[in-house]
Amino acid sequence: MTGLYRSAYGLADVAVAHAVPRSCALLRENAAFYRMLEEFSQIAEALGKVRDAGRYKVLGERIRQGINAHLWDERRGYYRIKIFRNPTTDKNSPLYGITEDDRFLVNGNMVMLYCGVPDSEGKTRRLIEEIERIEGDLEVYGREVVPPYPKGWMGELFEKGHYFINSMYANWYAVALFRLGYPDEGLKVLTEQAEVVCGDGAFYECYGEGSVPRGAHPHSFSAASFIGGLVGGLFGLDADYPGRVVYIRRSLRRSWRIVCRLGMHKFELTVDAGASARLTVDTAYSGRAEFRVLIPDRATSCRVVKDGTSEVPCHIRTLGKATYALFACDLKPGPNTFDLTCGRG
Repeated sequence: MTGLYRSAYGLADVAVAHAVPRSCALLRENAAFYRMLEEFSQIAEALGKVRDAGRYKVLGERIRQGINAHLWDERRGYYRIKIFRNPTTDKNSPLYGITEDDRFLVNGNMVMLYCGVPDSEGKTRRLIEEIERIEGDLEVYGREVVPPYPKGWMGELFEKGHYFINSMYANWYAVALFRLGYPDEGLKVLTEQAEVVCGDGAFYECYGEGSVPRGAHPHSFSAASFIGGLVGGLFGLDADYPGRVVYIRRSLRRSWRIVCRLGMHKFELTVDAGASARLTVDTAYSGRAEFRVLIPDRATSCRVVKDGTSEVPCHIRTLGKATYALFACDLKPGPNTFDLTCGRG
């Protein structure tokens, strides 16, 4: 079994638990899970794994039935994205069942809201192949959702037993777009995902023990998926989040200021529409650091200036359709800033 299939088992179990009536929740990501399981079923069938293919198909169909039964608004002609809450987990209680919580109700086109599932079989297959290529990274993420209530960086927000799957498929979808050389599309997926939950474009979330999100309602933690997709796409998926602090704010210039604290390290990246960016690394110790930054695919050069004074040697490397700027330098304790300017020639 590949890492992709191992991950899918845990994901599918959780997704079905949220989609089956009289369970705990129906999320907009379930439509993406249905499409994902359909694709997994086809891949498994092509590989001759009949049992796996049948299992994925059954799980996907259960999700599809749940979506159509509970989310489709016939009168208005679109899907209603609902989050339900169970008042009790006792199946023998007369109160057991799904009750709608109107505070968390979003209307809209489901295809757009779950961040652009590929609109053709060819695009889907390319993305699945890219996800399969980085299966070792996804295997780690997949293991996090196999326990019913994990105490990882996602589960800690719901210490009382509320557990939601987050936008993991949208996150992987964005990372695959980054890896395939489509950074604008990848950033668009993550941006739309964040804006669906936080319409004002600004939210703050803490993932420490006993902490609660500030500036966002308790069921909103898209910041984790946003920063995961962005950091994963730009720097690789091997980064962990032990510091559990993420801050994202969108300025009036429609740029995103992202601060991700990784233990003693804090990586800050300002993403603008242009071909330049600033990266700030705030570290508690001195040492050598290596960087890999995804740059526009048309760029043939990248100039890196550290702390506004010294230029750092930089090499350009192309992997598939993606172009990266690679550089290394010594870090000093405190903030270290890097200004990156991409060009052609």
